[in-house]
Amino acid sequence: MSDQASFGSVGMTDAVSAVIEELQFMLGEGPCIDAYEHVIPIAEPNLSAPSSRWPGFTPPALEAGVRAIFSFPLRVGAVCIGALDLYRDRSGELSYDEHADAVIMAEVVAQSVVTTQAQVTSGNASFRTNERSIRPKLCTSSSRNGLGSTRSERR
Repeated sequence: MSDQASFGSVGMTDAVSAVIEELQFMLGEGPCIDAYEHVIPIAEPNLSAPSSRWPGFTPPALEAGVRAIFSFPLRVGAVCIGALDLYRDRSGELSYDEHADAVIMAEVVAQSVVTTQAQVTSGNASFRTNERSIRPKLCTSSSRNGLGSTRSERR
């Protein structure tokens, strides 16, 4: 992460997603930050297991109901523009198929971000935004089945 990069959320689907993102922005630690900085998938299938990985992030994330969290870098070629975080309300590894789906989802999200940025920059966007342009930053969403996602992009 460059000293000039700033992070923010593109959108969220629930309160847990908002907590996850706000914690990472405020603390500068968490799976999304790690996936972005190291450009590798990050997995914490049991967030309640003793660990010094994210000392500021973990307790409030557990309090919010997060039990497992996974993050995948958003890449466009060799450039990492952010990360896609997945969380669930129960502990457990991602299955092979879930992991493969997450990798594909991260690719789709990265391409979507680039396409949207190009549309906004060229003035061809078909939606309105409070920002002058959508730039890489963090974003979260979730689903009822206990697996949710967080998308991060660097501004």
